[in-house]
Amino acid sequence: MDIYRALLSLRPGAKWHLDGNDYSNIQWLELSELLGGQSQPTKEEVITEIERLQAEYETKEYQRLRQAEYPSFADQFDILYHEGYDVWKEKINMIKTRYPKPVQEEESITEENINQEEISEDSSVDLNSENEV
Repeated sequence: MDIYRALLSLRPGAKWHLDGNDYSNIQWLELSELLGGQSQPTKEEVITEIERLQAEYETKEYQRLRQAEYPSFADQFDILYHEGYDVWKEKINMIKTRYPKPVQEEESITEENINQEEISEDSSVDLNSENEV
């Protein structure tokens, strides 16, 4: 990813010029924020956005790989018409199996997490009851 994409993502519709791919080469052409313009993002904001966009790009690799192998819509309709739904579904599922969607890790609920929540709730109740006196 590059600064260009990060700026487009951070400040949609903003006016700027970039010479090369270096933060110091950004010419911010926006009006002042007081006049309805957008402020130039900081270097840290740009770096963070580049990292976020890169991570997003990498997590969607399976989509790009699938898309390259899927038959065109015209060919898919042809398969549906001539060979039926089951054949079409089998062909699509072969591609989906070859390039599976990554599993997103979810925070597991453990007994320790539940106990921590109960302690937090109990302590907030105690604090509120003391304030009512």
